[in-house]
Amino acid sequence: MAKREVLLQSVAAVIFGLMCFAFFRFVYPSGFFQKEQAEGLFTLGSFVSYLTKPAWLVCYSGNVLMAFGGPSGAPFLITLILLFEWWLLTLVLKRFNVGGMASLYAFLPVMLEWGGYCYPTYLLRSILATIIALSLFLGYTCIKNKWLSVLTGLLALPLIYFLAGNRLNFFVLLILFYETGKEPKRWLYWGLLLVTGVFMPVWMMHFYSLTQEQAYLYPHNGLPSFFPPLLFCFSLLFLQIRKFRDMPIRVLPVIVTVCILLALLGIFIFLIADF
Repeated sequence: MAKREVLLQSVAAVIFGLMCFAFFRFVYPSGFFQKEQAEGLFTLGSFVSYLTKPAWLVCYSGNVLMAFGGPSGAPFLITLILLFEWWLLTLVLKRFNVGGMASLYAFLPVMLEWGGYCYPTYLLRSILATIIALSLFLGYTCIKNKWLSVLTGLLALPLIYFLAGNRLNFFVLLILFYETGKEPKRWLYWGLLLVTGVFMPVWMMHFYSLTQEQAYLYPHNGLPSFFPPLLFCFSLLFLQIRKFRDMPIRVLPVIVTVCILLALLGIFIFLIADF
């Protein structure tokens, strides 16, 4: 990795971290952090109750993390989680051969996660679900054997629904984008992956005693929770344009990208924040 790229990533991470922490510490009302359920988490009955619904890992982890962080530690916790998500998104963009500007492009969905968390019903579980999907996808890209990747991709679908619920769709889209660019004309695999991903919630709804709508949306509350992964998928399509994918790290592109990111954050917070 070029020194200029390392410097850009380091500076961007530090500035983002300071801004994010300051916002959630001094601007965002501390009472909003209590929207996560932090009571009765450490009993056996409470833990088992999470297993009766999909996405149990992200739901339970989100509540536990906020219980440990509390209103005083929550700003630092949210900042670390968003930075971790940004790092994963940067690695994913590298898998799609995005050049030196990948670390800045990766902030696009993270800015929406930041703004989305200002929404009363936007919970930490939505961010954690995206992190689970990204982590499993990065593991998938490390598989070199063709048939093993097919088997892993299909078997991962019920696992990710079990752990992260609706972010199953995000995982499927990432694999489809990745595979179409890597090895064209694997129509049977793509079809199986898409059909299984679409119908997995329907097959699991009876097991979890959910309605069809709940099965497709769980565990997210409200439309804003779908914006970050959707924006990232659209970004992957946009970055197929070589001019943007291979854009070198120069002063003007960096300044323009940063301004776009800040404008996106400000607009999103203004539109959905409730404080």
